[in-house]
Amino acid sequence: MAKNSESILDGFLEGPLNFPPTYKFDVGTHTYDTSAKKRKPAWTDRILWRLRSTGSPVPSHSAALQRGLTSWLGGATRVTQHYYHSHMGFTVSDHKPVSALFSLHFPFKVNLPLVHLEVEKEWTKVSDATARFTIISGFQRSSWDWVGLYKVTFPEEDLPRDAGEYILGYYSNNTNSIVGITEPFQVRPLKKHEEFDLTLAIMGVGVRSDSGCKWMRH
Repeated sequence: MAKNSESILDGFLEGPLNFPPTYKFDVGTHTYDTSAKKRKPAWTDRILWRLRSTGSPVPSHSAALQRGLTSWLGGATRVTQHYYHSHMGFTVSDHKPVSALFSLHFPFKVNLPLVHLEVEKEWTKVSDATARFTIISGFQRSSWDWVGLYKVTFPEEDLPRDAGEYILGYYSNNTNSIVGITEPFQVRPLKKHEEFDLTLAIMGVGVRSDSGCKWMRH
C-alpha cells in the first residue's frame, strides 16, 4: 500500500514475503503480543533495494573506471536476490531480524585495486585487530570512507558472529563501492576477558595510513 501511495518508495523492489510476520513478539518468547494493546502481527522488518538509473558522474582518476561508473548509473548493473529470510529463533527483541543474499553483475572490471589493505594473517589478541592501507596515486578519498569486517562464510540460517575466517573491505563513498579487499584471515577464540575489547576493536577497525593512525567508520 505504501509503495503505491508514497513517492519515496518509487523504484524500490522487494523479494516475496515467504516468512511469518516479524513483529510484535513478547520479548524472550516466540509468542505474538499478549499485552493489553494486542498489536496485530506485521511485516515491519523489510529489505528493499533499487538501482540508480541516472546520476551525475562519480569522481575518478581513471577514464575507464569513469566510463564503467557511468554505465553502472545508466542501469547496466543487474541484481539477483537469492533468498530473503527471517530469523525466528532470536528472542532478544520484540522484532525478528531478516536477511537477504544478493549477487550483482557489473558491466566493468578494475584489475588494479584502488586501495590495498594489509592485516595480520591471524588475530589472536586485541592488538592484532589493526589494518594498514595504501591508496593508488590520484584516488580521491572521502571522510565518509570506511572499512568493514565481513565473515567469509556463514550458514544462510544464521547471522555472522564469533571466531572464524574474515575479510576486510574498504568502502569508497565517492565511487559508492568496495575498492579494496584483503585475503581471508583467521580470528581465533579469545579468553572471556578479551572478548569485549575485541568486539570494540572490530566495530571500529583500527586503520593505519602513512599519515598515522585513524579510526574509521564500520
